[in-house]
Amino acid sequence: MKDFIANLEHTPSWKKVLCTLYAHYAKHFSLHFEKPRYKPIPKLPKIPLEEHINYIILNSSRKYASAFSTVRDTGIRPIECARILVKDIDFNKKTINIRTAKDGTARIVKIKDDTIARLREYIGIKRLSQKDNLYPSSEILGKMWRISRKRAVKRTKLPELENIRLYDLRHYQATMLYHKTKDILHVKHILGHKSIDSTLRYTQLINFESDEWTHGIAKTVHEACQLIESGFEYVTEMEGIKLFGKGSNNFLSPSFYSMNKITSSDLTHQMCCSHDWM
Repeated sequence: MKDFIANLEHTPSWKKVLCTLYAHYAKHFSLHFEKPRYKPIPKLPKIPLEEHINYIILNSSRKYASAFSTVRDTGIRPIECARILVKDIDFNKKTINIRTAKDGTARIVKIKDDTIARLREYIGIKRLSQKDNLYPSSEILGKMWRISRKRAVKRTKLPELENIRLYDLRHYQATMLYHKTKDILHVKHILGHKSIDSTLRYTQLINFESDEWTHGIAKTVHEACQLIESGFEYVTEMEGIKLFGKGSNNFLSPSFYSMNKITSSDLTHQMCCSHDWM
């Protein structure tokens, strides 16, 4: 069976799933099967155009237009969208309290005025209570996205819309957020990533004019350690905030080193001894 799977013309990810399924089958029937390891090939996420996203949203019902707008504005996962309760929305502050998923972290995210209006209208029409879920499961959200997408393709005559998945809205928001802020830790927090390595791939998706640098700021020892462990180097400090940089080849220019003769270990020790970081 291992040789059969190995010789299939499929991706390592597909083979990994197949091996997992057969391992369950073999265990059930007491068959010997030594599960081989397949490492998925990393892929950069696809980033759709905002106008293409909006075409699909405009071809959705009131209920799902508010759901898809929320995913677009916040970059939350579809499963996190499905877990939103009415009480999680703060209409005055224009924020949503996101319940974590996929071993991520809980957080509070901002939403746009038009999305707030859509949510308020939808909740009012449906007369939802504070403890009600706003939306059904992520599977149904995905199904309704595909229906709206098909409708949008038919009306706009834009076949490229067919390639936009609901999850791609998360990739869109993450990439645009990094483009605006250049703050990798802020993007990490908004996405709910536990590891900064998951966030760093979004820095590869935009061709900035100065595409040589990825920036990061740290306000605590923990944030600084995360940056250091991911290859960032200390640059300088401004207004009590430590600034870090990471070159496209994981090194900084010689001028940075001559200006700041300090190693990562020196910096960590320095911050741990500083009362401002405690």
